[in-house]
Amino acid sequence: MTETLTIDRPQPGVVVLQLNRPGRLNAINELMRDELTQTLATIGADASTNVVVLTGAGRGFCSGYRRAKVWVEATRGVRPGDRQVAVPRGHGGTAPGN
Repeated sequence: MTETLTIDRPQPGVVVLQLNRPGRLNAINELMRDELTQTLATIGADASTNVVVLTGAGRGFCSGYRRAKVWVEATRGVRPGDRQVAVPRGHGGTAPGN
């Protein structure tokens, strides 16, 4: 269980991971960063998961994080050929390489 995320598995192979700090427009703080890192590592190790849908509670997906360091830490150890993270363009979010 996490304080800043909700996790749902609406059907086999699908995980919906929701940022859950709507009062702060889901801004990533250190606690959320740590929970995202651990949760994504757990999901990534689960061979039955085919897709992760990342969404935000309330009226905004995510208002940001002070530094891009969260992405570096969350993807540490990811190698070419590992599962990839897809971020839809035009949704106001950023990811490495976008």
